[in-house]
Amino acid sequence: MKKLLPLTLLLILILISFDIKAQKSSSWVSISVDNTERMIPVKKQKDFKLKVDEIKSYLKQSGQQSKLSIPYPNGDFKSFNLKEKQIMEPALAAKFPNIKVYVGRNPETGDNIRISIGKDGFHAMVFSKEGTFFIDPVSKSDNLKHQVYYKKDLNEELINKNFYEEGPIIADQQRFAEVKRKVESGLVERPSGTELRTYRLAVTTTGEYTQFHGGTVEDAMSAIVTTMNRVNGIYERDIAVTMVLVDNNDQLIYTDASTDPYTNDDAGSFIDEVQADITTIIGSANFDIGHGFSTGAGGLASLGSVCIDSRKASGVTGRTNPIGDPYDVDYVAHEIGHQFGAPHTFNGVIGSCSGGNRSASSAYEPGSGTTIMAYAGICGSDNIQENSDAYFHAASLDYMTAFSQQNDGNNCAQISSTGNNLPIVEAGQGGYTIPINTPFQLNGSATDPDGDGLNYTWEQFDLGPAGSPNSPEENAPLFRSFEPATDSFRIFPQLSDILNGTQTLGEILPSYARDLNFRLTVRDDQPIGAVNYDDLSLSVTDQAGPFVVEEFTGSYNGLSTVTVNWQVNNTDIAPVNAEFVDIYVSTDGGQSFTEKVAGQTPNDGSEVITLPNVNTNSAKIKVAASNNVFFNISTGLFSISETTDPTFTIAISKDLENYCPTDEVTFTITSESILSYSDPITLNIDALNNFTATFDSQTINPGESTTLRLSNDTQVSGTYTITINANSGSIARSAELPFTVTNNPEAPNITSPIDGSSDISLSPTITWDDNNIESSYNIDLATDLDFINIVESGTSNIKEYTVQDYLVGATTYYLRINAENNCGLSDYASISFTTADITCIDYTANDLPIAISDGSPSTIQSTINIAESGTLEGIQLTNVSGTHTYVGDLDFRLVSPTGTEVVLLSSACGSEDNFNLSFSDNAESSNIPCPPNDGGTYQPTSPLSTFLGEEVQGEWSLYIDDNASQDGGELQNWGLSICVGNYMQPAIINPSDLSAVEDDNSSVILEWTDNADNETAFVIERSTGSNSNFAVLDQVEANISTYTDTSIEGETVYFYRVKAINSEDESAYSNEVEIETMISFPEAPTNLEVTVVNDYTAQLTWTDNATNEEAYLVERSTGIGNFEQVTELASDSEFFEEVLEINQYTYRVVARNSRGNSDYSNEVSIGADVLNNNKELSRKIILFPNPASETVYLKNESNFKLNKIQIRNSLGQLIKQEIIIDNNQQIEIPVESLAKGLYLIHITSSNGNTIKRVIIE
Repeated sequence: MKKLLPLTLLLILILISFDIKAQKSSSWVSISVDNTERMIPVKKQKDFKLKVDEIKSYLKQSGQQSKLSIPYPNGDFKSFNLKEKQIMEPALAAKFPNIKVYVGRNPETGDNIRISIGKDGFHAMVFSKEGTFFIDPVSKSDNLKHQVYYKKDLNEELINKNFYEEGPIIADQQRFAEVKRKVESGLVERPSGTELRTYRLAVTTTGEYTQFHGGTVEDAMSAIVTTMNRVNGIYERDIAVTMVLVDNNDQLIYTDASTDPYTNDDAGSFIDEVQADITTIIGSANFDIGHGFSTGAGGLASLGSVCIDSRKASGVTGRTNPIGDPYDVDYVAHEIGHQFGAPHTFNGVIGSCSGGNRSASSAYEPGSGTTIMAYAGICGSDNIQENSDAYFHAASLDYMTAFSQQNDGNNCAQISSTGNNLPIVEAGQGGYTIPINTPFQLNGSATDPDGDGLNYTWEQFDLGPAGSPNSPEENAPLFRSFEPATDSFRIFPQLSDILNGTQTLGEILPSYARDLNFRLTVRDDQPIGAVNYDDLSLSVTDQAGPFVVEEFTGSYNGLSTVTVNWQVNNTDIAPVNAEFVDIYVSTDGGQSFTEKVAGQTPNDGSEVITLPNVNTNSAKIKVAASNNVFFNISTGLFSISETTDPTFTIAISKDLENYCPTDEVTFTITSESILSYSDPITLNIDALNNFTATFDSQTINPGESTTLRLSNDTQVSGTYTITINANSGSIARSAELPFTVTNNPEAPNITSPIDGSSDISLSPTITWDDNNIESSYNIDLATDLDFINIVESGTSNIKEYTVQDYLVGATTYYLRINAENNCGLSDYASISFTTADITCIDYTANDLPIAISDGSPSTIQSTINIAESGTLEGIQLTNVSGTHTYVGDLDFRLVSPTGTEVVLLSSACGSEDNFNLSFSDNAESSNIPCPPNDGGTYQPTSPLSTFLGEEVQGEWSLYIDDNASQDGGELQNWGLSICVGNYMQPAIINPSDLSAVEDDNSSVILEWTDNADNETAFVIERSTGSNSNFAVLDQVEANISTYTDTSIEGETVYFYRVKAINSEDESAYSNEVEIETMISFPEAPTNLEVTVVNDYTAQLTWTDNATNEEAYLVERSTGIGNFEQVTELASDSEFFEEVLEINQYTYRVVARNSRGNSDYSNEVSIGADVLNNNKELSRKIILFPNPASETVYLKNESNFKLNKIQIRNSLGQLIKQEIIIDNNQQIEIPVESLAKGLYLIHITSSNGNTIKRVIIE
């Protein structure tokens, strides 16, 4: 039996395990529910009866790790690996052991789940590949019945009617101000996911909220946990942020509406009450973010308030039915999003989208928008959809990650590593120009270092004027955001609109010339998500389009040839330049186009194609640009019947992308047999001038291939199309393919500047022409014919190049250019030219730094005054640098002396700090980095060339507009680099108002007024005794107007004068000033020494170095005390002595005259041991009475024999001395003849000495 017992236990455990597994699989029972029971109205769902107690028991038995089957809205079940998640701090979790949170993941699909179980029942949120869905109890009164529903299937009409948000969003955090002078031109790029930021959350409730959920503290806590579990699921996935309820959160739950401190139905009052109450009860140091839940206050939050003590609990959400996804995600996640710095993202103007709620700097979504920070469903006719989707727009991610990672939100976060790595994202090639009113497709890609599944979101990333999504203006957003999906591409507009010929809000094709910018955001499928992205841009031209594929209908046999027609509408020429197209056939009504029937065929509006050999009643034609992103699809459907007759197909492919004139051009011809067709196929080509064609095998059997070889007889170059004809019996097929023969590159013909020309700009644009194909160009510029001293080199893919750095005026330069392609390099084309007699000068502002106020919006001005005159030929701004938190508040403007204004930079880089940039029209890029402080040179927002031709003389002003309060800084530096024609340097204006003052350091300080703007230095001259023998004393740099002369003598008369100079001229002298210097300070005494004589007298000696002293002062410190003067001696003194008591002494000596004191001498010290004091004798000698008037008695209680007694005054002078012969125990000393004062009694014995003090009255 002992051996059987373990086996029995094992069987029991297996049975228990099997029972639990079966139990969890059967815990869900499909039922029908009357819609009147539902507290969360839905239009479509699956209803189940859930054995909640079984689930609780199973999860409790399973511990930290478990598996659970979850129903999907389509009725399928999927299994999730679960683990318990702590959403409450330990002490709070211990108070509510029946409230649990679990997170899980399906390892096969990557779907993630969040589960909460408490008094409010079982709740779940699932991020699935098909969309986000929820599981909630059907009603409050029955926690067994549950509904499973996609977020998109909510009954939005019933959901949104009772919610509102006060606006504008509270604006006490101006760093995220909603109104800016101009639309923000760029936001910071911040991926997230490698670190998790945890914040301590305090949630308080009104009595009404608690009563709605059951009336007890645990009822409210269960509801709070359900809500925050869902909110955390989104925040962890999108920005790697989570929130944990603080230990004493139960003290914030109010159960009685009549006694709670809150105004349930007034958000403006409620938000202030929440901030005050949470701070009082929890304590400001014990939470990072606070929020209030109610049943009627609507939504209100302080923008960017997390971690800021005075506002971190300034967020409230109220709704009459505060449950389920509508409350948790659409509203609570929205308001907390504001607290984490996210403004609104909608661009609509109707309904709740009106009234100042729109944020111009983040209005990236058309109409109401659809993401969490938008206003889906509450903007009337601007509604894109009726409820928001459970994710944040890319713009929201920018704001929230910037706030939480590098702004106030980073000040209180607990940061931990996730172990997750960022996906690597490629948005694909951009820069294309597309025609108006034409669909297009963007194809991105991404890889994940961890091998995680990825979800993609393509979003338009443009800002423009507010307005209806049906009538956009300028660069206003056209395209809505869609939920993350596994497809890495997106079709614009959505495919259903193209196929149905309809137009929906938020999917409007551009009908006018404009820019289009897009962002591809990629999320991995980990619960703590890693998020990264990439951008691309397009431009739309109204000179081309729409690109339209003609209607195609009818019935056709497979492999039959048909003609496809389309409207080119200038898409084949500049600026679109789509010379070739690809043609596809869809067999599923346009849902996919897998059959490519023509590639790289000319975009000429017509092409004969061979239909695929398939059976379909829903075929469509797609024509797409070969090297662009636009396309269109034919209207109507046609049918294809798979051929029943044996036949063959033929295809041609290039062996190289481009050929050279000397290359043999080769193609591969392939055939395929259909229905066992076996007759031989004869090949030939349409005549192709300048080429001779040969086939390796001109006759092939179906299924075989051969090579076509073209000899370029005359070595021509260009783009050609080859047509292959294949004949077999009565069957004829053809295929065509374009190919390019590039030329052996020839030296280009330089068209500007003209060889030998003069008076050329210092930043010329060089142009040339040639007949080269697929070429790039190399440009060198030198100051010598042999190109040894090359001053600039560059490359260009077009026939134009602008010199990047200013050349030197009146200088001859040598230019050479050659062409390069796959066939080699050309010879150089060379010319020379001479630049205009232009002078280039650098200026730096000297009125800096200037503070940028952190108060109300303001403007600062810094000026550079140019004295030179002439015509502006070139200009750059250099080293524009300074400090400012949230640099996106700033606009930079340069204004010339004539009043012309150029905007340099406007509202760039959002919440980044500080700036350090230079600006030039010739810079390579206008893409300002964020933060904008890399010291690089960039193109300004408006061209500096606007100033060219103006007079340079006068005041140039740099204005910085700070469009918001709260953030400040200073402008620290900026300069101008200008090139001037007809340059004239003005006469130098002489300095004035010269003054001279002697300071306490025996120096003369000179100051003057600088009246010149063109000096390079100031020369200071001095004369001694009279003003007739001036000599140069020194020289200081330009813009300096003070000088200190340290080489003066005392009691001497000096004269001074100053003049300004530059390389070509000098000014007249300033006024002359005269000054008589004061007596010099005396020289300090040196070599101070101290000697002790007679065991009690200190003798000081020193060297008298001064010639003008009036006295010497002796100072002494006793022990560790301060120095005090002990005597004043006559001039020329070098000796002092005094009698001392036994102690530690330090001396120093200083010379003095009417000007003041010299420096001190060295210090010397005497130790107590040097003064030979006998401590035993000191204790046993008693002197009395003290004070005395007639007689002093000295009583000797020691065993020492006394030898001598001396009486000295306080200066150490000997007054009386007595030799002791009879060594009595008490000695009488008469003192009636002594003057009143302090006396020192020096006592000498055979064993040592001591000193006693006595006062004579």
